[in-house]
Amino acid sequence: MEKYDKKKTKSSTVPFFIRPHRPIMFPSLSLSRYTKYFCVILFGFFLVELIVLNVFVFYCFWSIKDIIVPFVNARGDSFLDRLASVKTFQSAVELGKDGVFVKFLQETLGRLYIESHPHSPFISDVRCKKESLDLKKEYFNFEKNVSEKYCREHAVPVISFIGLDISHSGEALFIYKRIEQRQSFPFEKIVLDIGANDGFLSSNSFNFIQWGWSAVLVEPLASQLELARKNLARYIDPYRDKKQFVHFVQAVIGPRDGTEKLILTKDIVSMESHIFNEDETISEESRIIEVTSFTVPTLVQKLQLPKRFGILSIDAEGFGNKILHQWINFGSRPAYIIYEDLHEKEPIHATSEFLAEVGYVYLGKRGWNYIYELREGF
Repeated sequence: MEKYDKKKTKSSTVPFFIRPHRPIMFPSLSLSRYTKYFCVILFGFFLVELIVLNVFVFYCFWSIKDIIVPFVNARGDSFLDRLASVKTFQSAVELGKDGVFVKFLQETLGRLYIESHPHSPFISDVRCKKESLDLKKEYFNFEKNVSEKYCREHAVPVISFIGLDISHSGEALFIYKRIEQRQSFPFEKIVLDIGANDGFLSSNSFNFIQWGWSAVLVEPLASQLELARKNLARYIDPYRDKKQFVHFVQAVIGPRDGTEKLILTKDIVSMESHIFNEDETISEESRIIEVTSFTVPTLVQKLQLPKRFGILSIDAEGFGNKILHQWINFGSRPAYIIYEDLHEKEPIHATSEFLAEVGYVYLGKRGWNYIYELREGF
């Protein structure tokens, strides 16, 4: 019989969960293995990025291929003419005409301003604009130094705003600067825009409406006239003090009252819809619609327009010289005439001679537009 071992028996009865255990050993990774793993992960990341980048570039190229190829093959005398023939560009312009361009202008330049503090405190307060000491005493019943102190305390900064000339080739600022040079301007501040289109894109009336002028926009297409209403809504009589009006007339200026046939083109960028001539060949992409027609006397009577007003802008695609003759023969004398000479049968030198006979002087050409000034009353 085996001898009883107390030590062995005691140790064997100790539960396993309180026995000392050897620590779990994990396989150790050397520094070189870590480096290898890191390089593999980094390589995989760059490989995926390279594949994604190439797919994106290929997708972009494939997407703009339909823009580049028509542009390269397009016919036109200038970059803009070729660009205007691209359907994608036309779609972008159509979207912009539907309020996007105006909204962008309002939310960018429309929010910028320049603040200045004039040296003279009498500029900012209406009661401080009087330069005469007698008038100052009449208003304030104070001595000169007291009234000046009052004006300094109540002076406010003069705010100037940043704007953008929307006209096609800077016609708006060209004329406005010329008006500032005049000693007097005995004309009603009204701009008549014949062929106004959407009232914004390359418009000769938009900026003047911004500057507080009244206007008459004549446009035969209802869709374009509705865009003009939308684009100009924020600028017409903004303070509701009835100092400014804008009339939107859906019609053409024609040789007779009634209706006229209008050739409607699909190209909204070139904006070349015009009155139909009997000897004209119509392309397959164009169609003819009937529109309301007013003569100059009828339009003037309907809107009670003065004969002496600020600006007459004519963009009538081949019918402009007839419209211009109507206005002048009726007796109207706008201070400035902006006349687009595209597709006109009357040579421009004949138009200039006709206007010179009634007192107009040719100022210059901006883009497609010829600008004339009435020197009477200058």
